Amino acid sequence: DSTPSPLSLQRAKHLKCDGQNPCSRCRSSQSECVYVASRRGYKGPRRNNYTNNNTNINNGPASPNPNPNKRARSSSPTSTLDVADNGCSIFLGAAAAAAAASSSSMPFYPAAIGLAETPSTTFAATPSFTNLQLYRSFGAAVGFGPGSGSGSGSGSNQLALTQPQPSGVPAQVPVPTLAERCLDSFYHHFHASHPSALPKEWLLRVMRDTNIEPLLAAIRWIGALFLEVGPARAGFLDEALRLVQDPATRRDGFFVQALVLLVVGLDGSGEQERARDLLGDAERVALELGLNTRGYATQYGRGVPVLEESWRRTWWDLFVVDGMVAGVHRQTNFLLFDVPADAALPCEEHQYMSGTTIPPPLTLADLEDQDFSGEDGEFSSFAYRVLAGRNLGRFMRVPPIFGPEDENLVRIEALLTNWRLHLPASKRDALNQKLQSDEMIFQANMMTN
Repeated sequence: DSTPSPLSLQRAKHLKCDGQNPCSRCRSSQSECVYVASRRGYKGPRRNNYTNNNTNINNGPASPNPNPNKRARSSSPTSTLDVADNGCSIFLGAAAAAAAASSSSMPFYPAAIGLAETPSTTFAATPSFTNLQLYRSFGAAVGFGPGSGSGSGSGSNQLALTQPQPSGVPAQVPVPTLAERCLDSFYHHFHASHPSALPKEWLLRVMRDTNIEPLLAAIRWIGALFLEVGPARAGFLDEALRLVQDPATRRDGFFVQALVLLVVGLDGSGEQERARDLLGDAERVALELGLNTRGYATQYGRGVPVLEESWRRTWWDLFVVDGMVAGVHRQTNFLLFDVPADAALPCEEHQYMSGTTIPPPLTLADLEDQDFSGEDGEFSSFAYRVLAGRNLGRFMRVPPIFGPEDENLVRIEALLTNWRLHLPASKRDALNQKLQSDEMIFQANMMTN
């Protein structure tokens, strides 16, 4: 019934009412008296919670004739967590997350964290899950790596992280382990700036039949630098350092990639001395393997173009990192600049990340002789980064310059000008045509300027 009640009409017309039930106006008009309590002066529910509406504030006897129109006191909902006192979500900071975690006797970290447990790494005990292996290998976590097959006995000391589902019950979506989150973080935040490691999907393929645990450990640590992982970050670094310093670890191209990642991460974390030590190890192993030669990529690329490209990138990324460390800190002398190298140049980033559209590689001689060859080859951003590193090495080998007319200064200025003039129009900005950051050109400009 949409007809308004008489009392509602009286209120709308601002007519006075004697407040009785029924009121005199309704009795005279023989209408139903509907009284709506006024909300004037209402300030919301009271903070105190009263469980018995028939008990007054002094716990005295209830009024014998309570007003039927008087609103009963409301109680505020009970909160299981006082945000003001106990903090809030993990997204608001580690301290708040730790307080919330301690109140529920749960560990701060996810149950499954991917890093191998080692004698050299110790971790504080958590309030619960005392029998849970906190760190295990990433390969085991995702079902790859040595010993992950069904016939391997290595799975006996691994904790089953998924319980068998009853028949007819749909399986829950698996929560990414910390190792998987670190891997994603590495490729999202870091890989573009030092893109020698295989693209993610190809790395996962290689893990099936090759032990690349040192590289995976370095990737985990680099990825953890961009995540809130607490003390686990130090554990990742300890594990990576243990593996690269273990004499039993296989020295191959993946080992060099792990060292380069650790050098970059440690240098960026302010640990230049440790970074320099690992840089020396990376240079020595790379030269022993012959990474600087054109034949290495072919011999150890397994006939897979993307793996061959990865080996080329490993050498040239090490070359550039060596130059940048020497140029910034002035504690090393850019050793690799004086090493003969005929390794082919890397391709464009989008070609490498596709894994399938890698063109025949060009050489450093092609790039440096393009002034005289008369051919306008299309060189990648990585190639111009390598050339900028070469110019940096030449500058570091120049004897002291005396005055603006010094021929050494003129020669260096000519090299820098020539580098800029030969940049294609699409590479004169650190943003590519899709308005995405071109990390290789950015670093090349940084070395040139």
